[in-house]
Amino acid sequence: KYDSMKKHFYSWFNMKVGVLEEKICHTEPNLDIPGLTDDQKNRLNLFHDILKISLQVFLKVRILGCSTANLQIKLLREEIVSGLHKLVAWELNNYLLFPFLIAGTSVHEEVDKLRLKKLYCELKTRLKSGNLEKVWEMIKNVWDSYDDKDKVQNTGDLLSVIDCDVCVF
Repeated sequence: KYDSMKKHFYSWFNMKVGVLEEKICHTEPNLDIPGLTDDQKNRLNLFHDILKISLQVFLKVRILGCSTANLQIKLLREEIVSGLHKLVAWELNNYLLFPFLIAGTSVHEEVDKLRLKKLYCELKTRLKSGNLEKVWEMIKNVWDSYDDKDKVQNTGDLLSVIDCDVCVF
């Protein structure tokens, strides 16, 4: 009876997370602000897309316990990193810290770590915020945790280590 209840709960839980993910995917930014140029609208749209993808990765990894080795997670992370590269010079780049954290904590392959370090250096030259260094330290803590365990681990467990520090945003 316990196993039946457990299956029922996880089925219900996955369905609820799926509904939340669907709602996130269908959100659109309000760009009806007077005085916005087309370039500013495009950047806000790109930021909104990056934020949606970051929330999807967070839901899949932290809530559902998907592995970062999952191909879907890797593809979503690549979209985040690509978008972050485009927004490094953005005047509102301090809002990129959450997507940067999500992208960083979902990386464990060396080539991806190097790409993220390059992105960190780019952000560091443009962003004058002490929070960037705090986020970078959290990412490195997660990477160090990978070194101690199997490569195919539940990153959600690792993210719980830094949950108390996410308030830096």
